[in-house]
Formats: sequence, structure tokens, C-alpha cells
Amino acid sequence: MEKRTERQNIHEIIERLTAQFSLVTRSRVDHVIELEYVKLNGRPVLQYVSNLVEHAAKARLARVAVVNVAA
Repeated sequence: MEKRTERQNIHEIIERLTAQFSLVTRSRVDHVIELEYVKLNGRPVLQYVSNLVEHAAKARLARVAVVNVAA
């Protein structure tokens, strides 16, 4: 089985979160994921980076979605 690259994992996260947070623009999802990725990239948790990025981005996007719905 071919090992997936970190960027492939990040791309899948972007796709999942774009679908999950349909009221948030894709560019916003990309931006949030990039912010979370930069915070974790190069840390000793390398094999978990994509999972941690997804978790943090999901929490941040949930806050954005609530603000969008309330507006």
C-alpha cells in the first residue's frame, strides 16, 4: 500500500470540512487549515499532524459557522 503524503491528507481534510461547513467559503476553510498546519508542522507530533490540523480547524470553523448563522 502506498504511503500518503501529508499534503494529500490535508487536501482530504479540506474536502471534508468544506462539505461539513457549507456556509463557510472554501477559501476560508483553506485559510483556517493553513493556519492550523503552520502551528503544528515541524513539531514532534509529525505522524499526527493531519489529525490535529483537522481537529483544530473543525473547532475554528464551527465558531465561524455559528457567527455566520447568527448574522
